[in-house]
Amino acid sequence: LRPLGCSGFFRTWIPCTMPAPSRPPPPLADLCSCSDFERAARECLPDVVWDYIAGGEADTMEENRSAFGAFKLRPRVLRDISAVDITSTLFGAATATPFYLSSVAKGGIVSGEAGEAAFVRAVATAGSTYIVPHSSTMAY
Repeated sequence: LRPLGCSGFFRTWIPCTMPAPSRPPPPLADLCSCSDFERAARECLPDVVWDYIAGGEADTMEENRSAFGAFKLRPRVLRDISAVDITSTLFGAATATPFYLSSVAKGGIVSGEAGEAAFVRAVATAGSTYIVPHSSTMAY
């Protein structure tokens, strides 16, 4: 075991070699909501990894869910969607999305060495903006 991180008096330990996922992930097309992704992650990730990701800090998880609940998406029907443009500018730079993306701190524990690197490549391919997490398993 090696230390994963320290928060106050609590220290989280993870095995040096992660156990295999409990089952293969479902097809991406079957995941339609954040709840679907959360359920799939819970079922597929080893318990020690899921506990780290889902744990949050103090009231963080509840506050995050509450904050996201304040956003309402209003569907529009019978509208021309042949030329939708969601490009935006964040921090003075053009980006393909109106939001930024960041991997979970120590994201490499989710899928090994390639975890964070694969996420960074995916964000770059999408033309979006990547924000480096405060704690990482790779050098940037």
